Amino acid sequence: MRVFEYEYRDSSEFKSEIEKLRAWCNSHTVSNVLFHVYTQSADDPNIGTILHIISTVIPRALYVGASTSGNIINGELSEADICVTASVFEDQDTTVQIHQYSLTDDTVERVCDQVVQMVNSNNDITAVEFLLTIQGLSMTGLCEQLSGIREDVKIFGGAALNKFMDDNDVVVFSKVGDISDKSIVFVLYGGKNLFADAFFIGGWNPLGHQLKITRCTRNRLYELDGKPAYDTFSNYLSIKNDENFFVNSLEFPLLMNINGVDILRAPTACNPDGSLNMTADMTEGAMAHLSYGDPWTILRTVNQFGLRVQDFDPQAIYIFSCAARKTFWDSSSKETKPFTSLASTTGLYTAGEFVRTGQHINQHNVTLVVVSMREGPAKRDPDKLFHMEHSQDLSGQVSMVNRLANFIDKATQELEEANFRLSVMAVTDGLTKIFNRLEIQRRISSEVILGVTSGEDSNLPSLIMIDIDNFKSVNDCCGHSEGDNVIKGLANMIKDVIDKRAPGSIGIRWSDEDIIAGKVDGRPCAGRWGGEEFMILLPKTSLSEAADIAEAMRLEFNNIAFTQAGHQTISVGVTRAVRGENVDMLCGRVDQALYEAKKTGKNKVVVK
Repeated sequence: MRVFEYEYRDSSEFKSEIEKLRAWCNSHTVSNVLFHVYTQSADDPNIGTILHIISTVIPRALYVGASTSGNIINGELSEADICVTASVFEDQDTTVQIHQYSLTDDTVERVCDQVVQMVNSNNDITAVEFLLTIQGLSMTGLCEQLSGIREDVKIFGGAALNKFMDDNDVVVFSKVGDISDKSIVFVLYGGKNLFADAFFIGGWNPLGHQLKITRCTRNRLYELDGKPAYDTFSNYLSIKNDENFFVNSLEFPLLMNINGVDILRAPTACNPDGSLNMTADMTEGAMAHLSYGDPWTILRTVNQFGLRVQDFDPQAIYIFSCAARKTFWDSSSKETKPFTSLASTTGLYTAGEFVRTGQHINQHNVTLVVVSMREGPAKRDPDKLFHMEHSQDLSGQVSMVNRLANFIDKATQELEEANFRLSVMAVTDGLTKIFNRLEIQRRISSEVILGVTSGEDSNLPSLIMIDIDNFKSVNDCCGHSEGDNVIKGLANMIKDVIDKRAPGSIGIRWSDEDIIAGKVDGRPCAGRWGGEEFMILLPKTSLSEAADIAEAMRLEFNNIAFTQAGHQTISVGVTRAVRGENVDMLCGRVDQALYEAKKTGKNKVVVK
């Protein structure tokens, strides 16, 4: 496999170069010739000239192409508006097919079904490339459906753009179709001796606390954490909504995890209502971080992945890079040029990068997709090594940006941990680690309202109220420390019985994280009502079930032998909510039941 690279300047020079290529092909064994034609202008009249020359000089050659925001030749950003590369396949088993389809919201499903069926019915296909126009289309469905292609097939591609980074004036084209602004072109590579590898390089790191996407429609992001999306960039990064918004926000895209993969989404514009136009679809309810691009970290990541390409031993390397990375690097080729130390490296700057990772195809932004190809087994020439300037420094040094970001992350983590502890303290009792009175009272009120408004008596909750008998004598005789042990022992016993016997319990102890996350809501729970008094809430529990649980608690507590206080007893009141009474009346009734148990001999359960 060989790659020939051309920067187009005029038709006569280009025709001469293609004639030389034809002569080379005639003197070698060649199975297929595939041209990639990339133009920074969708309506450049030279495109027609180029395609005519290719078809005339090498009639059997195939070609595909797209408008781009920049072209990569010999690993570097080309100054030419149009660049052409010819991939020449030499193995006789290698096959190349191209297919072009109209692409609209109405055709996506049908197109994907055809391609998935075509590939899955042909075991010789090893890789699928596609070039497409987006122009406001949602790519979520396309990615999901193309993920139905069998998993051993490498899949990659890019979205058309133009030199002004505007995806409204873009085209793709091929030998089997027209130059179109609403189209997708597929290249199907096959052959038992054709090998491909494809992966993406991000290099951006999360910054600060997580943000929840609370409102979005396709690629328009309205709210983060319930506030206008722009506020995040304004408040935290001091980025103004002016003509420099895109450039200034570029270094801080949103980082999300989609299908188990870190995906970047960058804002391209800010609207008057504070919403942001993002580079691809957003998902409502998803969590995201602001992220930062540190050149040192990015180059270190590129260097690490370069070793993967080195092991693959490619004969050709194709790059699909986000136009935003070109802007980030100020048109420098620091991250693409090193790949030329391994093989011819060509590509384009896109409006979106696509690559399969595991089972899923994902649309990326602000990302570098690297595709390696070769015919035949890897030879692993020991003299052909991935080379990046100053790579020896990348493993040891840490940039100032990275240090500052690490400081922010640590400070944010410590603040979040402190806030979490405060949140736990706000709802729990410090001694027993069960709910405090305010929280258990709130939960009782919520369950009563829920049960009454549901209209079903089966949804009404029951209450159990417990008081330690003769507790003052424990403190007087054994000291307050032993008194605390008795209170904690009762609380632990209550939790054990709830876990084992209460309807709706899942049989495990709730963690602080579960409580703050709301996982305890609607479940049986207990709270310290005051001093040595406890209240147990049993949602959707009958009075007889509650009485049985209360009796189990009384017996369990009787069996506990405390170090100094020995065996102690409790008095228990039980009741169930009824229609027509409020929470105060319900708590008053269970308190009366407890009072009756105390008054009539203690160490008993009274049901009212």
